[in-house]
Amino acid sequence: GLKVGGRKADLIDRLLQSNGSGTEKAMGMEVHDAHEDPESIETNVYQSRPTGADEDEQSTGTNISWGGEDIPTYQDYKEELEALAFLSSIGDEGAASKAERVFDEMYENFITEEDASLEPTTEIYNLLIEAFAGSEAAVNPKGAERAELVLDRMVASAARNDKSNDDEMDAYDDDTAPSIPPPDINSYLAVIRGYASRAQPMAADAAFRKLYNRFMTTGDASTMPNTAVYNQLIRAWMKSGLKTAPRVAEDLLNEMCDANDDNVMPNTETYVRVMTCVAQTQDATAPRRVQRLIDEMNTMYQTGIETLKPTTAVYNAQIKAFGGKGVPDGATMAMNVLHWMLAEYKSGLDRDICPDRATFINVINVLTSRGGRGAPQKAEDLLVLMQSLREQTGDYGLTPNVRALNACIRCWARSREKGKAEKARQLLDRIIEEGKSSDNEEDAAGEELVPNIQSYNGVLNACAYPSRGSTTEDKFAAFQIAAKTLNELRSSDVYEPNHVSYGSFLRACGNLMPPSPKRDAVVGNIFRECREKAKVSQFVLDAAMDAASEGLQAKLFDGNA
Repeated sequence: GLKVGGRKADLIDRLLQSNGSGTEKAMGMEVHDAHEDPESIETNVYQSRPTGADEDEQSTGTNISWGGEDIPTYQDYKEELEALAFLSSIGDEGAASKAERVFDEMYENFITEEDASLEPTTEIYNLLIEAFAGSEAAVNPKGAERAELVLDRMVASAARNDKSNDDEMDAYDDDTAPSIPPPDINSYLAVIRGYASRAQPMAADAAFRKLYNRFMTTGDASTMPNTAVYNQLIRAWMKSGLKTAPRVAEDLLNEMCDANDDNVMPNTETYVRVMTCVAQTQDATAPRRVQRLIDEMNTMYQTGIETLKPTTAVYNAQIKAFGGKGVPDGATMAMNVLHWMLAEYKSGLDRDICPDRATFINVINVLTSRGGRGAPQKAEDLLVLMQSLREQTGDYGLTPNVRALNACIRCWARSREKGKAEKARQLLDRIIEEGKSSDNEEDAAGEELVPNIQSYNGVLNACAYPSRGSTTEDKFAAFQIAAKTLNELRSSDVYEPNHVSYGSFLRACGNLMPPSPKRDAVVGNIFRECREKAKVSQFVLDAAMDAASEGLQAKLFDGNA
């Protein structure tokens, strides 16, 4: 982890200022991947730059400036790469490519100046790997593959230098390549973390097997799999959402426990990720399985293993497990855990189990799926409780943010409560108004309260499905809210309607407007706009078919309109 401050902070500021487009993308604007398919890339012997690439294309972007004519030192290059790895991790689109150019310059000066102090070490290669693997998946979806190409070159060189390892020699034989430093545990960890961030468990597992095989064949202690590596592998399965993920995660946890080795001792993070895998199944057995893991943690913690103390994150995972369809009293159980956490915190001021923002959001989500009548009102009460706890603790991270308010909007939308469209819209208006207020400071996570596409779509969804017994006046009011909400999206400079927005509005037309030429006119105009903007999906088609008259269906779907 890069500690931001002093000279490194200055480096980051300079790099941001010199790369305006990258800065905008790092701040959350839409970006498009323009990276090569790593399977088609050949890598230089000592560099990760693709061979045969156009030199002009490679040199595009911001020039690397060191603020002087002297050749940079090893420390200069290291700090520059650290800063670029950090920028890459927060979404700067050009940071990884710039890190590659900095690395290439360092190697070139090492060769041409015959300066041994500039020879790239494992530490330098790891920073290049981190710049690719640590980049945001939305910006650089192939970043982990690019990182693994660099890792493979390090392994190849190590294999050539280890004449006793015939298997690795056969796999990476290249007598023309100069020697480069061998990988260490951090080299593999960065690649596995990169695949985990991209929800690619099979690729993460393959990289883990490479690490394990290298350790077993060479006995190199610096490549012995440790807890951090296992945690990232479990994280890859957790993010994948695959049905097999809970079983694999539990198997990996058991493997760590059975090793009886401090180097791979599971910690709280390990258990939280396994619990999350189990909770995500939404299975009726999930609460029981998660409770068993918590009991296991408590037993080991009480024997003196401090790293296994159950924390807020543990109970947040437990709350998630109550949201499954097979848990009819899940909402009550989730609320009980929250209130227990509050009681424990207030009685002993134990920060380790103080509810955080995720706790409240998880409980609201369980109320949405299992809460029944009155659930939205309870969700809004939780926002008040959340704000009160923030004032008691001084923790700005407990300020209700857009995710918390969106969770409440979704709770109203999926309820059968009367007036839910108005209530959902009130929450959206709260987000908009508080976002405009002059005293709306960023919270501890650097977030401002501003609506996003999910905020608008939640309101549209609340309008689209009126509660039973809604009167004509109720439906008219809900339709007006839907029209206002969609129009705000259409005129926004930040967001634009997506297929969910259009589909929800078309569903609102069918459910709220009586069959009439006016309804056909609205449905026809919205569907044509949706088609022109390439936002048509099966959801949109189904909603349009249900809302359109037979005559309009013929025009819209027979190519006549």
